[in-house]
Amino acid sequence: WTAYSGPVQSVISGIWESEKFEKKISRPSMVEYFFILEGEIKLTDEDGNSEIFRPGQGVIVKPGFDGIWESLTKVRKHFFIGVC
Repeated sequence: WTAYSGPVQSVISGIWESEKFEKKISRPSMVEYFFILEGEIKLTDEDGNSEIFRPGQGVIVKPGFDGIWESLTKVRKHFFIGVC
């Protein structure tokens, strides 16, 4: 559910949810802040460093991040993505 989308989608914000899944992500020129409303996610960078995030936590994914996103359960997050 997109709450805001800026010109040429340089900024986007809204609510996102998913069932359990795993996906490789690459953020070469985007920064994302999200706040977990429900569920657990695990982010693993390309060096193998990982961290699990739970409801009530805010997370910043910096530009240049390459790694694996895992929704360990059903997940719902409020997000803000900006192009750098």
